[in-house]
Amino acid sequence: PHFQTICQGILLELLGMAERETDNAHIPAKKIALVTEIQQYILAHYREPIRIELLAALVDRTPNYVTKIFREVTGQTPIGYLHQVRVASARDLLLNTHLTIGQVADMLGFCDQSYFNRVYKRIMGSPPSGLQKEKGRVFR
Repeated sequence: PHFQTICQGILLELLGMAERETDNAHIPAKKIALVTEIQQYILAHYREPIRIELLAALVDRTPNYVTKIFREVTGQTPIGYLHQVRVASARDLLLNTHLTIGQVADMLGFCDQSYFNRVYKRIMGSPPSGLQKEKGRVFR
């Protein structure tokens, strides 16, 4: 029943990726490689505590440089990217498991549930509790 919405989301993501590649044509490959390494680390370790200092040490650069280059290449900060990855994972967990919001927040490395709720709402536009209510309607 949600295939059209999912397909539209995939199409938008593909268009965004193509647009980003066009925008990145003027960015040196060395910077793109550095950001890609950071993104891969975040994707592999997003459930662990990640600080900008750790990411900077990973690529042997200063935290300010890492933030500047990451924003130049992706349009967001490394921590903003980390939050997006965690919220996407949280949405999947909330839809496909019986975990509570608090359990999901804890599992994904958020310091507390209220902070998780704020980050989730900022990225998704509605709180995670709304997703659970929607899930309840779908499965009844």
